[in-house]
Amino acid sequence: MIRWLRAIVAVVLVLLLVAICAVVSLLLAANGGYVELHGHPWLGPILDPLLAGRALEVQMPALLAGWLIAIFASAGLAGFWLFYVWRRRQYERLIRRLERELVELRNLPFTDPAPLEDLPERPDQAAAAELDDAMADVFGTTRRSAQAEPGLGSGPGAGS
Repeated sequence: MIRWLRAIVAVVLVLLLVAICAVVSLLLAANGGYVELHGHPWLGPILDPLLAGRALEVQMPALLAGWLIAIFASAGLAGFWLFYVWRRRQYERLIRRLERELVELRNLPFTDPAPLEDLPERPDQAAAAELDDAMADVFGTTRRSAQAEPGLGSGPGAGS
């Protein structure tokens, strides 16, 4: 629905631009003479040094073309500004959505912790014996003998 509407709007704008250009070209062809321009009395102190007190003669097509360029430039700037505001709102909405997703991912270990599927339900006695042997090779002692020594196995967090 929106694509069809967008296509129709584009066609209407192109036809409107062709119609405006046709009207302007006919207007410029019909009014090919010079027009005498006089400044407003309030602008006299500014324009008198520039014009030396005489009226300015301008071709009518040039005058109309200048006004048309000014109108199209203003419309272009307004359209660009509206597009800029629209894109900026889209970017801000995307950033807000990504920030919310990032907060959810940061809080994921607290809200939905990972299952302990890699740990067995009951300790394996064979694995514990292998670990004790490895500790004996590295440290020269075993866990059982370290817990038997006074002071090493006592304290907060010492296992039973």
